[in-house]
Amino acid sequence: MLMSLIHKIFGKSKKLSTGEEGERRAEKFLKKKGFRILQKNYLCKTGELDIVAKEGETLVFVEVKTRKKHGKELPEAAMTAKKKHRVCCAAKHFMKSYRLTNKLFRFDVIGLEFDDENNWEIFHWQNAINYKQALARKY
Repeated sequence: MLMSLIHKIFGKSKKLSTGEEGERRAEKFLKKKGFRILQKNYLCKTGELDIVAKEGETLVFVEVKTRKKHGKELPEAAMTAKKKHRVCCAAKHFMKSYRLTNKLFRFDVIGLEFDDENNWEIFHWQNAINYKQALARKY
């Protein structure tokens, strides 16, 4: 959120940040798999959704995690219980805002790793977050 404010004030540099590059690659990956992208970087008071897509009749909330290969943590390790809770709260807000509460939905995680030669690997985990369990936690 702070970065988007900085970009508004000072303008955005030509080079994408690591996270932005990961999200761009994740979007391209999903489109190749037949997903329809509905929205990117949905922001509300309860959290943010990196990508909101549709696969068939299923609404898919996609969290994107990008890391350097052989770094300190794997991309999927960044999906803490607190992060899952925030993603689910943002998804709940999204569905209420667009009157989609009767739709099938799931949460996917896309992990991306890159190396010094700019080689990228993409991992896709479907149904990676248990919605009821994540919402039940209080922070």
